[in-house]
Amino acid sequence: MFIELVFQDNPRMGIAVVRDGKKNKAQRTEVRGNFSVGTEWTGDRLDRFISALPRTVNISELFAGNGVGVRREDRDAIREWLAKEERLTNLMVAAISRGFK
Repeated sequence: MFIELVFQDNPRMGIAVVRDGKKNKAQRTEVRGNFSVGTEWTGDRLDRFISALPRTVNISELFAGNGVGVRREDRDAIREWLAKEERLTNLMVAAISRGFK
């Protein structure tokens, strides 16, 4: 199993694509956020993701649009962050649907 990261930039938002799994059957997860990620901290999901990446990930290559592989010993940290962020999102959606503001 592997993890590959790719950054897609467009005028409206930045998108980090996480491919996790075997090459031909990898699960694809998008982490979306402000298009100015890397130059301005807004604290959105993409900013938090970039900040949580292990130091061994070559962020310069990632922002250049190149695919970046993640070392075996760092893969669990990314998987754990994605799971934690999903739980947080689910809690916020549940709170909003119950009428909390």
